Amino acid sequence: MYLALVPLAMTVAFALTARRLAALLSGRAAAVLLTVGSLVCALASGLVLCAIACLSLAQFAPFARLGRWSTSVVRASDPVPAVVAGVCGTLAIVLLAASFVRIVGSARRLTASARLCRSHQRRDAADGLLVLRDTAPEAYALAGWPGLTVVTSGMLRCLTAAERRALLAHEWAHVAHHHFLYVQLTTLAATANPVLWPLVHTVHLAVERWADEDAVASVGDDRGLVVDTLARAGLARSGYRDRIPVGALAAARSEVAQRVDALLAPAALRVPRAVIAAGLSAVVLCAALSSLAVGLHSHDIVEAAQQLRGAAHR
Repeated sequence: MYLALVPLAMTVAFALTARRLAALLSGRAAAVLLTVGSLVCALASGLVLCAIACLSLAQFAPFARLGRWSTSVVRASDPVPAVVAGVCGTLAIVLLAASFVRIVGSARRLTASARLCRSHQRRDAADGLLVLRDTAPEAYALAGWPGLTVVTSGMLRCLTAAERRALLAHEWAHVAHHHFLYVQLTTLAATANPVLWPLVHTVHLAVERWADEDAVASVGDDRGLVVDTLARAGLARSGYRDRIPVGALAAARSEVAQRVDALLAPAALRVPRAVIAAGLSAVVLCAALSSLAVGLHSHDIVEAAQQLRGAAHR
């Protein structure tokens, strides 16, 4: 019973500390660690819920006859109250159904985005870049195989030549590193375990910071230029309605102030990356190992019940 609580406790701890700790990591490290961690925590907590529910169902005679095990052994070895097991089983079913719906919805959106990218690339896009004749200042990246960087003529008129290079490098980083998948996978993990919902915003911010860092590298490590680009693009968009397609990633759309702070943060704040990464990895590993132990223990209980029934029949 105590072992089953470990993945749930680790998931809560991961969700509460991830945003603060991610601020101390680079955008790339934060996006990778948080995405992998959220998936592992969601799987770990889901495994625990399913194991508890399955042990409860194993105590009913119809399932025992089907699996050929002894209900008395399972009942004596299961420390979880029936009410708790029932709640866990209900949660497992609801969250699995929600996750399936999320997977189908995400697949449809990504497929539609990829189809739109291919359509534009055949007609009016060159080298993965599409320039729209539109006075509204917009710039965003569309998911696809490959993706597409979209910028309007209105946005280009707002920026200098150097700022245009920084903006396009930011958007191309989203396409090149498949940032859409990080956001979608974290959203899927949060659907499977609602405790992880705060991580969706954190991962979204992390991939934007990752793209900002790529933009800095593309303009000769000129952080001031990228900061000016974000500020100018953000101000240009402020007077217009949001016309970015669902699922697109845009440089000047989200958390510009936090990203500027990250770009201008002194190097001293970026020193403990290895320590922070090791801490987050330890939390995730602990959740994974404890859930695996719960699953193996549940399997051992059922196996012992099967052996006892087999011996009784002999």
